[in-house]
Amino acid sequence: MTFTIPAHGVKNAVDNPTLSVAQHRLLNEPKPIRLCGSPTGAGKTYAFIEAARQGQSVFFVVPTQALATDIHESIQAQNAEKPILSAIWDSRQTMQAKEAGQLSWAERKAQFDQIEKEGGMILATLESLANLTMDQPKYQYIHLDVVDLLWRFQHLVFDEAHTLNTRAFGLLHLWITLIAFRYQNHLTAPKLTLLSATHSDLLENLLQEAYLPRELISCFEEDIDETPDRYIHRTVQVFVHDQVSILELTTQYAAALLQEKGKLLLIYDSLRQITQDEMPLAQLLCDECGLQADDVIMINGQDKHLERSAGGSGFAAGTHPKEQHKVIIGTSAVEMGVNFKIDAAIIEQGLDAAALLQRIGRVARNDQTGIIHISHTKSGETAHIIKLKECQGELPINELRNRFKPLRHFNHQAAKARGSAYWAMLSRKNSALMAGIKEMFTEVMGQDVPVPGKQLRSLWVVEQIKWREKRFFLQWLKAIERELQDVRGFAPTVKIQFQDKKAILYSRDWVTQSLRTPDDYQDETYIYRDVRDNCLRKKSVPPSFKFFSPFGKTGQIQAWNTADAYQSYLNSLKNSRQNYFVSKPEVKLLYEKAEAFIRATALLPRDAENEGILIDSDRV
Repeated sequence: MTFTIPAHGVKNAVDNPTLSVAQHRLLNEPKPIRLCGSPTGAGKTYAFIEAARQGQSVFFVVPTQALATDIHESIQAQNAEKPILSAIWDSRQTMQAKEAGQLSWAERKAQFDQIEKEGGMILATLESLANLTMDQPKYQYIHLDVVDLLWRFQHLVFDEAHTLNTRAFGLLHLWITLIAFRYQNHLTAPKLTLLSATHSDLLENLLQEAYLPRELISCFEEDIDETPDRYIHRTVQVFVHDQVSILELTTQYAAALLQEKGKLLLIYDSLRQITQDEMPLAQLLCDECGLQADDVIMINGQDKHLERSAGGSGFAAGTHPKEQHKVIIGTSAVEMGVNFKIDAAIIEQGLDAAALLQRIGRVARNDQTGIIHISHTKSGETAHIIKLKECQGELPINELRNRFKPLRHFNHQAAKARGSAYWAMLSRKNSALMAGIKEMFTEVMGQDVPVPGKQLRSLWVVEQIKWREKRFFLQWLKAIERELQDVRGFAPTVKIQFQDKKAILYSRDWVTQSLRTPDDYQDETYIYRDVRDNCLRKKSVPPSFKFFSPFGKTGQIQAWNTADAYQSYLNSLKNSRQNYFVSKPEVKLLYEKAEAFIRATALLPRDAENEGILIDSDRV
């Protein structure tokens, strides 16, 4: 199965031929809330680099550290008469400040103040924006908060906005409300922009909700043309291989692709499969293709803090490839934003259509045509795989994007419920801020639209009721609030050290699912006296979870995925309710409301500290 995506690009704006139509509109659109859809490589980010060059202040939210680094390096490489200021706010900056004995928020405030005055870009992870919204700087006695960003910056941008999940709904809705209020009252505020190459139905549905001011929202897409003023992708030939693994495809095609195109990108769906394939890939790429280990880099969420892969290949590791790297091997971490200057790729299918199109968009962004081989080996076929197999002949990029819509599915009701709960959580954590925001919401939306947060707020009446098991209910509520502060839903981590490697954090779920029992436990670190690929289980096992519930903590729940864990959690709730006698009507009503909240939000508050041990010595 094969099809071809013709070369395509963008037309220049009539009023400014140095910018595309969408880039020009991003800088000049008067409405304060904008959703811009544009294919990978079209230059959405460049519009805001240009704004920074003009002296505007831009708070630019990115999904990954690698993308922050890539944009920062792009800004530094600009041949401007006056350098464009840029700063990265992420966990690395926090750690570096801590190691230097400095306060991370003090450094950030200095950067914020300078960029406000001179123009520039702050490249921040979503967590950094969430922490600013939660008023975290005050714990370092630094005065920097929501008001500063709202009054003093000109742009708030969410890049790769399709990566926002239902947990981020409340944070995004909050900022939309703040900005809408100020614009309605003719007050200064940043314009909020959502950028995406493959925007999801979550964003479209969010901006169509009745509790948002439609007259302040603008949705538009870049005009893509096959006879453009500027090409963004050359012609790409796509080959779809059914029941052929990515390792088999690499064995068959890597040598020829490297000879023809010079570089090769491999994208896997899972870290476990990369780990299993690492040594065979090393043999293939080094022994048969003539590469050195230093010519290959592995990019994934686990090894990003290492200089070398934790496996036995000797491949480089990190978040960003260098010019000398001829082969890039990665997981979904390499899907977004970063320009790898690659014209050949062998990829797995991705979790959904958005991921697949992002991967395809990594290729042929230079002057060469591109070649992509797609591996599909999973049993059963998702909707995007069925559509992929129907592709044939020549498919213009717009037709391809339309064919795969919707590119990413979300539970919109759960998103709204979680968003509402976020407002309730923030009302308790930052009450002064939220008191004003509630008034703003009512002014923007009118008295008839209820302020978000009612469902969760109603559960805190528990503080006024006395009964014997009240502490379990409170433990669950506090765990829910911790869940709501996590705007992406990261799994708990454990510290792992493989042979001759420094200790780094790994997903606990991945460790329990994929690795054998550790050899030792010292200084809160699980130790393996071998390279990672020799520590894999012969067969994966489902991770084990414990959760907080209104009736107390659950027992161990084993599940392969969140959906299965959620169903087991509901069954546990049902059993607890049936075995639990409640005499007070108000307490019974409280439990009913709690279960309704759980079913609406599908939030699973984990008891990560008591989810079991990986090794006997962990008991002490």
